[in-house]
Amino acid sequence: MNENYGLDRILKDYDILLFDTNVIFGPFDELSLYGQFDHNSMCDKRDSLRLNIDYTRYLQKGVQEGKPFFVTSLIHRELQRHGNNPFKKIKKSKRKQFSPSLSMYDTRSSERDRLAAYFSNYNKVVSLSETETESYKKVRGDLERGLDSNLSEADRDFLFTGIALALNRRKVALLSNDIPILDSYEGIIERNYGGLKENVFWFFKGCRGKDYFLPGYFRGRKDKEVHSSRVVIH
Repeated sequence: MNENYGLDRILKDYDILLFDTNVIFGPFDELSLYGQFDHNSMCDKRDSLRLNIDYTRYLQKGVQEGKPFFVTSLIHRELQRHGNNPFKKIKKSKRKQFSPSLSMYDTRSSERDRLAAYFSNYNKVVSLSETETESYKKVRGDLERGLDSNLSEADRDFLFTGIALALNRRKVALLSNDIPILDSYEGIIERNYGGLKENVFWFFKGCRGKDYFLPGYFRGRKDKEVHSSRVVIH
């Protein structure tokens, strides 16, 4: 069985925790994205939604307290976007029965907006130094062509930023549920790019809030398993 890591534990081992959008978004974003909706799905996800609200507030507090929670500028831009409200699909005559979920959905959206503002206001949107920027450019030039074609520009920037920080004597934890990013990360570590090792540059997948992260193990290790790219809170 894979061992869970809480964010408090990861904080002890790494100087920078770099968050991808998909480890901050909650289950209602998945419903919104894929159009899945029924009464049972909403009711079953209330506990998960409440957990996600608590997790978002934990991140807010950590940012305020100066903990090294960071996002890239492109990830920050994604956090400021809103998906379609799944409740818009419900007839007005039936909305009353979903009012608890609707209220929680609105709360979660507000907390996410507040977190995005905190990342900006507390200078937790990564701004590379001149040396780190040069490292970023070199990394991009070296690795761009070999990356998975499924990686978006935000994904690539997330990965390259993490590498640039790690190459400049920072211990960096990438937090993401994106398998193409994990595949690219594995290739970088396996080829010993820049001398990077897991103890200074590691990948974690988020599962259910601040106390549920799993290390992204290599596919080549027979005793470990890499799970689905979408670890949905449920």
